[in-house]
Amino acid sequence: YWEFELAREKKLDAAKATVVTVLKDKTVVESEIAEADLPDAATMASFDTLETDLTMNCENHRDGDCGAWDYISDLRLCEDALDGGAPKCDLEIARWITSYWREGRWVTDVSGMLAFLQTGGKKKLRWYASKQWDPRPANYVVSLSLRLSNTGKGMRPVSAKKLWDGGALNSTYATNHPPVTVDIPAGTKKAELFALITGHGSDTGQCAEFCNHTHHFTLNGGAKRSQTFPMAQSIDGCRRRVNEGVVPNQHGTWYFGRGG
Repeated sequence: YWEFELAREKKLDAAKATVVTVLKDKTVVESEIAEADLPDAATMASFDTLETDLTMNCENHRDGDCGAWDYISDLRLCEDALDGGAPKCDLEIARWITSYWREGRWVTDVSGMLAFLQTGGKKKLRWYASKQWDPRPANYVVSLSLRLSNTGKGMRPVSAKKLWDGGALNSTYATNHPPVTVDIPAGTKKAELFALITGHGSDTGQCAEFCNHTHHFTLNGGAKRSQTFPMAQSIDGCRRRVNEGVVPNQHGTWYFGRGG
């Protein structure tokens, strides 16, 4: 893991990125809404890469003050409510899973989300960490920034369409995800399908994220593409990915492989 951190630091230091701070050493109780001041639209059009840089520290840097369980944390783009009420934060920009009683830092490429931020300017964002099952409070000291850069890809995301929300992995799963028609803008060089999938909600054997579940996608009746999770059946699937940034030496069953 130290080797991973060193390589990451060298990469971040060498990158010519525009860094937009969202949160800095902010003690957060479950969620926090903050404003990010992005460059203007013309400058945003020069970027082909977007990364989130998230650090979740424990209060007083004590492991026991962090959350004890693996929960969803996410970052969402918000819109002000027309009636002056609480902002609507429906669009997920990035997603993480909290560690077991450990601090962590994750730099994640979410370039596909540039399509939703291309107008630039001030954007309201909500960072969230699920309320822990453990009855004790588990606040996090959070630092979060957006890293914008041009890495010479020769193209950038200009539009995106939400296809489906999630749902339990049961007998109605397929019918809850019917075919969707998408109009591809003229001049498009590339189209990509992004899917965030976990095994939670399975009603077959109750093995949840420890099942190898398979998902099938087709485009215009063409070849079927599949996404599988064989690492879910590995007793040390996550431990083996420490060199990819999995926080080592967590408590609990962190070392088991997961189905997404």
